[in-house]
Amino acid sequence: LENTAVSELVGGIDRLFGSSPSIGGVSGHGRIVVGTLDEVRAAFPGLQIPAHLAAHGFWLKRTVWHGRPLVIVAGSNEHGALFGAFGLLRRIGTAEDLTHLDAIEAPAMAIRWVDDWDNADGTVTRGYGGRSIFFDRGKVRDDLSDVTTYARLLASVGINGCNVNNVNDAAPFLEPGMIKGLARIADAMRPWGVRLAISVDIASPPK
Repeated sequence: LENTAVSELVGGIDRLFGSSPSIGGVSGHGRIVVGTLDEVRAAFPGLQIPAHLAAHGFWLKRTVWHGRPLVIVAGSNEHGALFGAFGLLRRIGTAEDLTHLDAIEAPAMAIRWVDDWDNADGTVTRGYGGRSIFFDRGKVRDDLSDVTTYARLLASVGINGCNVNNVNDAAPFLEPGMIKGLARIADAMRPWGVRLAISVDIASPPK
C-alpha cells in the first residue's frame, strides 16, 4: 500500500505539473516522505510527531528538516498512508496553500463499503452504466483492468471495501470456479487496500 501511495503521488504530481513541482516551497531541493507514523518517527528522530492517529487516519505536515523543505504523509497504518497520499493530491489539485500544512484526518467509520448489484451473466441489477466490470457469461472477466481502476477510484475517497454481487442471485458465486475468479478480483483490488465481499442469497438461510 505504501508503494501504491508513492506511485500515486509521483504520477499525480507529474500529471498536475508536467515537470518537477513546487509544492508550498517543496521543489527539487525538498522531499515528500510517505510512511506509517512509526516509520516516520524512526526516520526523523526529534521531529514533533503526533503520538497517535485513529484507524486509517493520516497526518500531513510541511516542515523543514536540516534546512530543507519536507512534506510528510504519515498514516496510522499503510492504509492511512495511502489515504493520506490521496489527501495531499487533493490539496495540490485544488491549489491549496501548503505553506503551513499541518492536518490530521481520519474516517468516522471503520468499514466504508460500496455495494454493487452485479450478476454472474454480466448484467447489473438497476445498473444504468453498462455491463459488469467483474463478470461475464457466468464467470469472472479475463480482463480486470477496469476493476483495478475502480479500486483506485474507491481508495481515492477513502472507501476500503466492495461487495460485488447481487443478493438475489448469489448461488453461482459459491461455485469453486467462481471462487477462484473472485480471488483474482481481490488481487486486483488489494494494492489499493480495498477488500472484496460477496452477498449471500437474500432468502438464506431458509426458515
